[in-house]
Amino acid sequence: MRPIVVFLVLAHAAAAQATVARRAPLSDLVQRADLVVVATVGATESFWRDQRILTRVELGIEDVWHGRADQRIEVVTLGGTVGDIGQIVHGAPRLSPGARVVLFLRARASGELRVLELSQGVFYVERSGVRRDFHGLRLVGDAPPVPRMLVELEHRVRELADE
Repeated sequence: MRPIVVFLVLAHAAAAQATVARRAPLSDLVQRADLVVVATVGATESFWRDQRILTRVELGIEDVWHGRADQRIEVVTLGGTVGDIGQIVHGAPRLSPGARVVLFLRARASGELRVLELSQGVFYVERSGVRRDFHGLRLVGDAPPVPRMLVELEHRVRELADE
């Protein structure tokens, strides 16, 4: 009986470390985005704001699929590390320097750009394909599959943006 109890406790603990979100179809991401870009992640810097840690991420823009952008922009993501203190936001995008990404961005009233729908608004570019990373994000609901090739994703995003 004891192994079953331990298993249930561990399973419950693992499930508790996730953010639950509605699965966002690609069409929703495009409709809600002010900007969709292909970019390379540059420097990152975490900082405090209202008892939260946020991370400012510099991006070098390679291509703009929707909206308008300068060659370099900044986005802000949830979580990060300042000094010895770190804050994890399960499901938040992980943008590492040097990574090539497609980002679906929305401007806040302040003009600050944020990634839409946590990590659902990020596609990681690998050669000619794209992948997603929903680590720490538990998605509920259904959505049509998204293209796995960069050129197909670009075509679909531009098509949806024109609708």
